[in-house]
Amino acid sequence: MFGPLRFALIILAWIISYRISNIIDKVECVVDSELQTPTESVEPLKSDSSATGSNQTERIITLAELAKHNTEHDCWIGVEGTVYDVSGYAENHPGGKDEILSKAGTNVKDFYGLLHSGDEFDEELGKLTKVGVLEVIAN
Repeated sequence: MFGPLRFALIILAWIISYRISNIIDKVECVVDSELQTPTESVEPLKSDSSATGSNQTERIITLAELAKHNTEHDCWIGVEGTVYDVSGYAENHPGGKDEILSKAGTNVKDFYGLLHSGDEFDEELGKLTKVGVLEVIAN
């Protein structure tokens, strides 16, 4: 009798803790972006000229700017230092639209190593629109 109830409570607790951690991640992103300022000039990163045949400067995205793009129709996500526009991809995400939207406007560096790795993930990233690279903030 207590087995199903206990299982349901465990699942409910997990869901609540997962949602709270998402909220905390978003708050930390906004707080970090407002409190940290570069102590030295940040040089823009250069794209790999051998791959593209040109030497273009990539757009530098701050955490504050990334945080502004957090809606279904204007959705950016930072992955391993690169910012992608995933606005049109949310509907097609295998984990569902809500999973993408819960990470909208954030840098998801810790999350992606667990569930998103390998050739299939790299292939999906290649289909997304790259907006730029995250600004490196000196401590």
